[in-house]
Amino acid sequence: MKNFYEMMMLMETETLQRPDPVPLSKVDSAAAKVAVVSGHKDGVPKDDPVQANMGASGSVSKLKPTQSTLVSDKVLNFALAYLGGEAWMDLSKMDAIVSGDGAIMDGHHRWAAALIVNPAMEVGYTLISLPLEKLISILNVYTKGALGKEKGNPDAGETLAQAFANLEAKIRGAFANGFQAGKSSYDAQTVQSMMAKMPGANGDANRGMEQMVQNASAAASNQNMTKSATNLARADMPVIDKEQVAKLVADLQAGNVDVMQPYSKDVLAAIGGQKNASVQQAQQPGVQANQAPQQAQVANQGPQQPQVANQGPQRLQAAHTSHNGPRLNEWLVLSGVKGN
Repeated sequence: MKNFYEMMMLMETETLQRPDPVPLSKVDSAAAKVAVVSGHKDGVPKDDPVQANMGASGSVSKLKPTQSTLVSDKVLNFALAYLGGEAWMDLSKMDAIVSGDGAIMDGHHRWAAALIVNPAMEVGYTLISLPLEKLISILNVYTKGALGKEKGNPDAGETLAQAFANLEAKIRGAFANGFQAGKSSYDAQTVQSMMAKMPGANGDANRGMEQMVQNASAAASNQNMTKSATNLARADMPVIDKEQVAKLVADLQAGNVDVMQPYSKDVLAAIGGQKNASVQQAQQPGVQANQAPQQAQVANQGPQQPQVANQGPQRLQAAHTSHNGPRLNEWLVLSGVKGN
């Protein structure tokens, strides 16, 4: 296990400059189970409540994906079902969780279907007012701790860019020959009647079809639509079903989940108790300043170690107070690091 100074340097290079979220596979299950019920046990009642709104809405084109694959047939199926007025598909209700910076955590096929129908469509979702990296970490803790899910969903289908590009030909094919996917089956005449309902088509099926093709082409060439907002694989992302969102929101709003410093004694005990407490003590600049030069010499064995060591306290303080990335002890807690 890395000593504290080595861990601090690792955090400087990998977290402060590129604030990655904690992957689901790295969340300690035991600590997560304690954290999701310990928000009111840390002696600071206002540190853990998170703003969340299940009635938020916005333009679908302003949202960003967090997975890197789509099944193009599923996207077209959703789009056609919506245009056909199918009761099971209302694209204006995404059933998605969205971060404070506009990244969707789920509902990617609804998102893509809404984009090819009408990029200006107003869609409803649950907004959790946290930046994406922090939100993923917290939801991964909730996934394991509250929902007992140890693994995320696998990636499936084409890449985002490939899916949107493939849709161009599939839309034309459905218009000419009909479409079948899953439990849906539409003949060509039915598809054409759906296309006539596209925004701006004014009842002209061919015009509607061309508009859908154009929307898919625009998405395929838009980096915001074809590049995931996170480098995490889907298997390391949260798994929260739409039926579980209301309970999640209630827990976050109430501050039930202990995700912000200071942590409760129960959480500290779950991740190593006294060992982690010593890490917290070492975060004090005075303590770190005395330890850093000696540890730097052991860890790095380089001629410039004193310069790096002298920068340690200031950098560590930035890690502790930064609002843009996970703070050091939060990362240690969420990833289950127990110290030496």
